[in-house]
Amino acid sequence: MTAATEISGFLLLDKPVGMTSRRALTTAMRLLGTKKGGHGGCLDPFATGLLPLYFGQATRFADEGLGSDKTYDLTIQLGTQTDTADLEGAVIKTLPVPPLTETLCQDTLAKFLGPQLQKPPQYSALKHEGKPLYAWARDGVHVEKPARPIEIYEIILLGFDESRIQLRARCSKGTYLRVLAESVADALGTCAHASALRRVGLGTFDIAEGVTLETLEQTALEDRHRLLCPISRLLSEYPTVHLTAEQAKLLLFGQRLSGLIAPEGIVQVCSDTHWLGLAHSEGGALWVKRLLATPICLSSQQ
Repeated sequence: MTAATEISGFLLLDKPVGMTSRRALTTAMRLLGTKKGGHGGCLDPFATGLLPLYFGQATRFADEGLGSDKTYDLTIQLGTQTDTADLEGAVIKTLPVPPLTETLCQDTLAKFLGPQLQKPPQYSALKHEGKPLYAWARDGVHVEKPARPIEIYEIILLGFDESRIQLRARCSKGTYLRVLAESVADALGTCAHASALRRVGLGTFDIAEGVTLETLEQTALEDRHRLLCPISRLLSEYPTVHLTAEQAKLLLFGQRLSGLIAPEGIVQVCSDTHWLGLAHSEGGALWVKRLLATPICLSSQQ
């Protein structure tokens, strides 16, 4: 594979600590020899774990792919609050920590299960007037964002000592674990910050499938593209509809198909030989949602 070869697919990067999501992307793009890429969401520099990176035609589907639940391992450092709610910020408050027991930890964590509203932290990538909140915060400007609906499906207590709680949380997209750390501490009558955060699950993907930058670099250049997952797997939550060659041709020309037996909603579409993209399906009709500029041969998606 040469630098001029276009690759299409996504990489489940196991992002290292201390690196921004943008830098992780540019490093991977350089190693893969591609100029077209993007990342799905962000991980804070202090956080590690699964960061989906999209390359080539896969960037067209970043909004649809991997938008489901996420699982994190979180370490809550009790007794100290920082302005960024993580270990990289300046200390703004200290409080004594109550004696912790397993029952107290379990009962406190259980309070945060289920649907709820959560206010985004001041130091976040959310935009206000086109500028990230963290940039406003660094300029000394407090921007209040309304609370947003989130849901925490599961919290598992992994361990604790006199000043730390370690947990695993499975939650909806848009949940801030730094805010959860502060909220748990508040319920305990103290303060806290997130001292470690690792994303270990992303939809149906697990951290065991993550690829490090070291692995990418140590893999022979001509084999690096084999570490990418196919676009069809990125969109595996959508059912697949198989079209004839003639139906596929009509769809690619933007025509609406009718008289089909297909699942309702958004579906993947492919011909006998190529994966085409996504379409809307309703009442036996099928029309384009988002298709590839160049259909990908199914044999390369295996």
